[in-house]
Amino acid sequence: MIRLSCASQNYEWGKPGETSIVGRMCSMQGSEPINQSKPYAELWMGTHEKGASKIFGTDQLLSVWLRKNPHVLGDKMQNLVKEPDSEVQLPFLFKVLSVNKALSIQAHPDKAEACRLHERDPKNYPDPNHKPEMAIALTSFEMLCNVKELRSVIGDECYEKFSRVASSKNVNDEELKNALRACFTALMNRPSDCLQTALQSLVNRIRDDSVVNVGVVDAKLILRLSRCFPGDVGCFAPFFLNHFYLEPGEAVFLGPNEPHAYLFDCIECMACSDNTIRAGLTPKYKDVDTLCRVLSYRCVSPELLKVAAKSSVAQDRCVTIYSPPISEFAAHRITVRNLLVIRFLILSF
Repeated sequence: MIRLSCASQNYEWGKPGETSIVGRMCSMQGSEPINQSKPYAELWMGTHEKGASKIFGTDQLLSVWLRKNPHVLGDKMQNLVKEPDSEVQLPFLFKVLSVNKALSIQAHPDKAEACRLHERDPKNYPDPNHKPEMAIALTSFEMLCNVKELRSVIGDECYEKFSRVASSKNVNDEELKNALRACFTALMNRPSDCLQTALQSLVNRIRDDSVVNVGVVDAKLILRLSRCFPGDVGCFAPFFLNHFYLEPGEAVFLGPNEPHAYLFDCIECMACSDNTIRAGLTPKYKDVDTLCRVLSYRCVSPELLKVAAKSSVAQDRCVTIYSPPISEFAAHRITVRNLLVIRFLILSF
């Protein structure tokens, strides 16, 4: 095994100093002392130019080392070595996330949309690649993801009335998606003063009446989001998106154009890209029109997004495989029995 020196990203949602596992991992690399007031959000392992890994103790990029040692890539990845003097770009990017407050309401474009966005705005969309991703929980994990099933968005009573009308008029799935798109777009484009008034009214109601749920939404989640992002439209996202939990060892796969926001720490693997379309819960650049346009509006139970963990009996019963429905990567969890338990990822093309 080759030890790497990995880059960190200091986004404002990260945990500060030693409270962040990313910060502690950075300090173990010995490159710089940990800054207790600095947020350490993500540790990147890969060859993406924004945070390329190096061989530990040297200035040599991992991409250069792989070019000089192509035998470690395996047969399926030999085509990555295109020219004798070119750097090798891995098709995946692996991250450790340390989350102090919610990440943005976001989605990642498919390849065609990524090319268009990169050509139009390379500053905010820095590469032409898609970014399907898989999050794996090492501790209890929480997130918002995908549009809820319609019954959960509008409530049981309204759903029964709607379904009777819809069935009598032969409303199809595309028309339902268009209706959800119109509602979500209207919400995301509401004037700031209207949003602040509505959110404050909702927060007051929750606090004054000790409300547990607002419709089908966890009232505590609304309070958490509003404390971190007062007046932000993203605080209303739980009315549209599934509030979802993973237990340690569980994984979820998010394809292109699916809305989500992580609320807790995890490890994550994705196609090698840094393209993110944001529209709330962030001080970063927001592209509301693009997000509302590209979302799939696919109503789905989050249970269907889980990636089944399979034991590798053929290789070793200590190996568990997470294999999402894409070609860029899979993840292996290796458990060393009788000595201690170590969980980490081996990524394969």
